[in-house]
Parts: sequence; structure tokens; C-alpha cells
Amino acid sequence: MINQIDIASFGSFSGLDWKKTVRDNGKTVKTFQRLNILYGRNYSGKTTLSRVFRALETGKLPFNYVSPSFTVYGEKGNVTQAGILAHNYDVRVYNRDFVTDNLSFLVNQQIGSEIKTFAIVGEQNKEIDDSIALIEATLGGVESKTGLRFDLEAKRKERDRTKTNHSTASNALEDKLRSHAADKIKKNRQYGVPVYTIEHIRRDIAATKKPGFVALALEEQPGKLALLKQEALPDITGMLTVALQFDSLKGSAEPLLSKEITPTKPIQELLNDSVLRLWVKQGIGHHRDKRDTCAFCRQSLPYDI
Repeated sequence: MINQIDIASFGSFSGLDWKKTVRDNGKTVKTFQRLNILYGRNYSGKTTLSRVFRALETGKLPFNYVSPSFTVYGEKGNVTQAGILAHNYDVRVYNRDFVTDNLSFLVNQQIGSEIKTFAIVGEQNKEIDDSIALIEATLGGVESKTGLRFDLEAKRKERDRTKTNHSTASNALEDKLRSHAADKIKKNRQYGVPVYTIEHIRRDIAATKKPGFVALALEEQPGKLALLKQEALPDITGMLTVALQFDSLKGSAEPLLSKEITPTKPIQELLNDSVLRLWVKQGIGHHRDKRDTCAFCRQSLPYDI
């Protein structure tokens, strides 16, 4: 609690020494109590004294006071005009300055008739209220067609329209795919697919989008469709007659089948000697269609060797 105030210079006060000035009839120094009432005639200094306390509340000195100097004494320490920004006193003042700062409509009727509310008495609340008003103006409203709320509502409507259009287009596409799968493909026996649904056509569409897919040219399509056709051929009415000459064939084959084949002497030597047989076999490969004379003995080679 604040006990007393010395004012060296502050507005209409000059050289106020509390202990010398504020005494009772017994000359005892009086201090502030829990409840204090100060009264006096107009311009006696009541508002000026209240501005000392308001300076503690706002942290600002009146701008039109020249060289203010005061000291406030109390249980939480002494405060001078130089320390009004750093003290431990919780001060709230309602005076003419407060009315001007926070209730300006009472001073100037031209400003407007709206009362700005405040929860905590003081200039800070007025700043908060002004900030709230600015934010409210920025937010705007749907009915007034201004601000962010109106823009948000417009975006929501645009989103809803877009979703509706997308849903409509998606349903129409589903209907077309289902109809095409059932009527154009499932019932067309050229494709040979007795069970064909919308899932099949989705997979087929996805396959056409893969790299390397090449669509059939118009001139190729008739040939491919012809391969798919399964038409019944006419019944075979005639029969092919084959006349076999068994006696003639027997007369030609019987001498060949009854002929006895015996190896010649050179052939017999090759059959008896595996090394010699290997030499001949390899030699034939070195001479056939390559030489007319033997590479070993230089003799001419017969044509039927």
C-alpha cells in the first residue's frame, strides 16, 4: 500500500513535503489508509495529484508537465518519476485522462455514439479493444459481404459446386462405362467374353495407357475380327478315292529288300582297325570338295571316292 507522496515539481504542486504538510491537529504525520477521500475546490490540484498515480499505472508522464519530480513511498518500495516503468504497485485510476483515453464519446459527441467496452480499466484495454475492432473489420461478415468470412463462404460455395460437378461427371462416366461393358462388349460374341463388367473395362483402359501399347489401325481391324469368327462349315458330301497299285510297288521293292549287302575288302579293313578307320574318317573331311590329289601320296583321287 502507498503511504505518502513528496512532490518537488508536478503541475500545480511545488515543494510538497508530506511529513511537514500532512499532519493532524496534534501535529502527528498522517499517511494513506485503506480508504482515503480527498476533496477541495476546483483547480486545487485533485486531478494533478491523481496524475501521479496514473503515471504509475501507465508508465508515462504527462507530456505538458515541465521537469516533473516526485517520490511515492509505500510498503513495496519508493518510486520516483524516473522509475515509473519498474515498480511493484498495482494501480488503477479513473480520472479525466482516463475518460479522454477510453470514453472519448463523452468528451466529443462527434466521434460517435458507440460505447467501447473494456474488461480491465486502463489504456491497455483500449488498445486491445481497438485491436479486436480491427480484427473484426478484417474478418467481416457474410451478411455484409465483406472481409475474410465472406471470402471463406464464397470459397466454400465454390468447393461445394466443384464437388457436385465432379460427382455428377463421375457418375455419368460410371454409367457410360457400365453400359459400354454390358451392351457393347458383353453381348458382342466377337469378343468371346461371356462375363464382362465395369471392372474389366477399367483394367482394359488402364492397359491402353501403359507404355508400348499400340492401337490397331482401321485397316487391321477387319482381319482381326475375321480371326474371331467361329462359323460352321458346310458338311462334307463327297469322298476322295485313292487307287493304290500294290503289285507294281511290290515288284519294285522286293528285289531291293532281298539283296544281300557285304562289305568290300577295304571296308572290312576299316571295320577291323579302329585307328585306321579314324584316320580315313578325318582324311575325308580334309579332302572332300577341297583337293583332287591325296595330300599324303600325291595320287589322283577318283571322283567317286
